[in-house]
Amino acid sequence: MFRQIMQFIHLLPIYWAVSGLFIIHNGDKILVALIIISLITKILCSLVKIDNIKIEYNNIIILILICTAYATFKYYQNGYSSSEIRVLISTLLYSSISFPKKIRYKTLILITTISSIYISYQTINIIEIKNLSRYELPLNAIPYANFLGLLSLITLYLSYISKSRALSAISVFNFILLSINVVLVDTRGTWLALIIAYVAIIAIIFIRKKSWKITLISIFLFSTIAILSYPVIESRIDRSMTEIKQLKEGDLHSSWGIRLQLWIIGYNIIEDNKSWLGLGQTAHLKIIDDLLKKKEVLRALNWFDNKNFHNSIIDRTVKYGFIGTFLYFLVLLIPFIHGIRHFRSNYSPLLLIMPIFIFSAGLSYIPLSHPGTYFLYLFTSIILINKIKLEKEK
Repeated sequence: MFRQIMQFIHLLPIYWAVSGLFIIHNGDKILVALIIISLITKILCSLVKIDNIKIEYNNIIILILICTAYATFKYYQNGYSSSEIRVLISTLLYSSISFPKKIRYKTLILITTISSIYISYQTINIIEIKNLSRYELPLNAIPYANFLGLLSLITLYLSYISKSRALSAISVFNFILLSINVVLVDTRGTWLALIIAYVAIIAIIFIRKKSWKITLISIFLFSTIAILSYPVIESRIDRSMTEIKQLKEGDLHSSWGIRLQLWIIGYNIIEDNKSWLGLGQTAHLKIIDDLLKKKEVLRALNWFDNKNFHNSIIDRTVKYGFIGTFLYFLVLLIPFIHGIRHFRSNYSPLLLIMPIFIFSAGLSYIPLSHPGTYFLYLFTSIILINKIKLEKEK
């Protein structure tokens, strides 16, 4: 009984990460507190000889250590995201000291079910019932959608690997709910990232299983989401076509037009300030402000979210230099390489799909800047890489 309680304490951070932690104010800080409780419990149990501490490590944990060291150095040099540092330090300690070895998929499925239903109620209530703007959501719409998109892919993976038909059906239900929520939030960058992920999923299933049945079921599932969400998708396609026409005419007074300006500004900053370390967290804001005063960019940049460049590669290169961008690519590549190397393992598909989704979403935003998404990505990667390691040792 005591060991079960200890196990539950160590599992709490993972359960919290898949529970839609962004719903609660300061959800990432609550997660950090849960990790601290897990670490203290592990240390106390070790002191009284109930448990022992074995420092665990693998490629992804070593990379997190390097990222933590660099982020800490940058923070004191010219600024770094404090929320990202919290993610890195707490994940490093948790994964190397008290990360649980046994995780029941059944519990994860039940928690994601509760999370999916609550998130759906929240999204539908705000956007459809009250007919309010997506800006009324508890979080900025783009990171909200990116988190839901990543969680939806995890629930889809759980549906594929679950041996229970009932649990598999529940996971499919969760996947559909979360995907529809992504559509309702109306963020085209996340839509595109999910479409790319869906194509990759179909390709992986066909290559691994050589089964037309499973491939066609997957296509049918993705098509169902598109059909259920068609009215929203249709209106967004029409708007996108209008914006493309505006861009062709040189009119940058649109969402994509403003993003294009930010990308050009970011590229020019990189060209003018080639740096291994970057300018830091906020120096680019003065550059943008100077451009606004000179009227070299549109005034619309004043109200648009210009704290970041709406592109992960440009954003990290400007702020954290070529080293920061290199580490960003490694965070995506290490799980992906594990997935390629162990392609026939049941744990490999999600290791391939998650980096594809994050990279694609990162072309129009910075998905790993949101603590919930970053925690979920790292936790899931560590779990699956550990599972592959145990599989090889058998």
